[in-house]
Amino acid sequence: MSSQRPRTNRPTPRTRRPEGVRPGMRIQSLTYLRTGRPLSILLVLLVLGYIYSLWNNPAYVVTSVTVTGASTLSSDRVAELSGAVGASIWSLDAQTIQTTILASPYVVSADVAVRLPNTVSVSLNEHQSEIRWKNGPTYLIVDPTGALLGIDPAVVITGTLIINDDSAVYLSPGDTVDAQIVTLARVISQRLPTEAGLDIARIGWDERRGISVVSATGQTILFGTLERIDEKLALLAQLNAERTTFAFADLRSLTPYYRDEIPFTETITQTLVISDAVEPAP
Repeated sequence: MSSQRPRTNRPTPRTRRPEGVRPGMRIQSLTYLRTGRPLSILLVLLVLGYIYSLWNNPAYVVTSVTVTGASTLSSDRVAELSGAVGASIWSLDAQTIQTTILASPYVVSADVAVRLPNTVSVSLNEHQSEIRWKNGPTYLIVDPTGALLGIDPAVVITGTLIINDDSAVYLSPGDTVDAQIVTLARVISQRLPTEAGLDIARIGWDERRGISVVSATGQTILFGTLERIDEKLALLAQLNAERTTFAFADLRSLTPYYRDEIPFTETITQTLVISDAVEPAP
């Protein structure tokens, strides 16, 4: 008969695992460098710094806008509408500038170009109107250069711009007038009602007054020349906004003024008839 030892349920001894060894700082640094992350971060910072320097570099700031084709709007006004002067070239979008300029009622079409380092150019096509130079009872066709092309025998149609010659000097086809007179008359005819709220009854010209306007409500306004036209229109717009009443305004000097009555010397009458005009001797 065999004997068996009794089994004892002894607990199995646990195997002690060796504690992990943490790498030193040098090894951790080398491992981190091998990942390429520090180089990536450095490159990102360098790129951001370069972009920042380009964005704020004065060489890429627009200082002026080149404008062609503008006559009703001044070049300064077009530059103001573009919003480009003083802006970084990187922040400008040609399509956005074009949309802004096309919102002007005087512009038919506009081409805008934005070029490095700091160039913005705008080419305009403005609304044009037919112009007649009224010399006595005669309506002479005048082109933008001031050339009198011929007599218009037809009845003047609505919408035709008429410049009344108050100089009492006889003119005939083949003669010329100052092109700036024609330009200023067109500018006033288009911008005065829109910007100053004044409808025009008559536009006239003579050497002493320059361009003069009689409004639909009887006000007489002396513009003189094309110089500082934006300031002149802005002053009239301010008077209209403040509901200031006046009968006469002289905008020709650097100190314009207005009054409640029209000076006798500035009363504008109808253009002299051709028989009263000074006709050159044959």
